[in-house]
Amino acid sequence: GFNVILLTAAGAKRVAAGGADWLNVQSGAKRWAATPVPGDDFWAGGVGSASGRQPAPAIESVLNQYGFGLDLPDHHRESVNAALNTPSSYWGGSGDGRPILIVPETRRT
Repeated sequence: GFNVILLTAAGAKRVAAGGADWLNVQSGAKRWAATPVPGDDFWAGGVGSASGRQPAPAIESVLNQYGFGLDLPDHHRESVNAALNTPSSYWGGSGDGRPILIVPETRRT
């Protein structure tokens, strides 16, 4: 599945101010890091067969990794992919392995 949750203005400000260091000391936190996501992370998927290069991190790599895809509206796909590849957002995982992306600028997670 794919969920978009609106952050409060205060919550987004707190995440932006504290960054990954603050997120990593919160209850239930799992390995938070600042974006852009490294090209060798699970967000990037596999090496492109035609180019032999690692593709840029993309939401499709996560949603399509088990053989069945989830077709997101273009505006969601584009905004997630932009956040994964530019500074000022934070990514990590939930306790059950689900990836999480927090984008303080747009107040979305």
